[in-house]
Amino acid sequence: MSDVDDLYDLRDNLDGLRSRLDRAGVAADPGPLRAHDESGAVSVETDAKGVLRSVTVAMDWSAKVAPQALGAAVLDAVAALATQRLEEVGRALEESFDGPAPARTPLPAQYQTVAGHLEERLGEGRSQEEIDAFGMALIATLQDFIDSVDEVSSDLGAMRGREVTGQSDIDRNVVATMDAAGNLVDLALHPVWLERAHPNNISRLIVVAIDDARRNLGATLPQVVADSRMTRLAGELNDPDALAARLGL
Repeated sequence: MSDVDDLYDLRDNLDGLRSRLDRAGVAADPGPLRAHDESGAVSVETDAKGVLRSVTVAMDWSAKVAPQALGAAVLDAVAALATQRLEEVGRALEESFDGPAPARTPLPAQYQTVAGHLEERLGEGRSQEEIDAFGMALIATLQDFIDSVDEVSSDLGAMRGREVTGQSDIDRNVVATMDAAGNLVDLALHPVWLERAHPNNISRLIVVAIDDARRNLGATLPQVVADSRMTRLAGELNDPDALAARLGL
């Protein structure tokens, strides 16, 4: 088997893997999820996008956990949500890989590729000066992309380990802490307030504190990547018209 045949086999294998992962991703669409801590004192729920939106403290929570352990119970319920999500993804992956092999995506014709589009735009009859200018512009664009990768790597490095807090009110009766990825990592509830607060009010202020932390966090790590110059340039490099315009063709 030639090296070219090996490359085609590798391409087909990667294409099949991508199709299976895509199929599993659709099957494991998060949707609203609901979970509770082991004691049953707290239940939590996500919205259709998998974002934590609801926290419900049971009316008899104090009979199930100690006041100082209520924050930990919320974290346990959130962890149960994550476990539930991973189990769904695992099931979807298992079903995808146990199922029939997906049809291979045919290789695009040369004229359908970015390189083919650029070659067509470059056309015949161009002067050597124009061809050289195109080559220099392409090199500059690729260097720009490499620089943008360094930029986003630096931004992500600066964010790692960062934590922000959000509070329920001016008295800070509930304080939520999130990491740079948007995960809830701590929840502190004022003990004096907790003794007299109604469960419905506890639930409401926990959500307020979490939402406040999310606002204070701003962009999460995935959002930084999605909004980065690197992502924008990657889109241009895969868009024949945008790339041609950038290269002056």
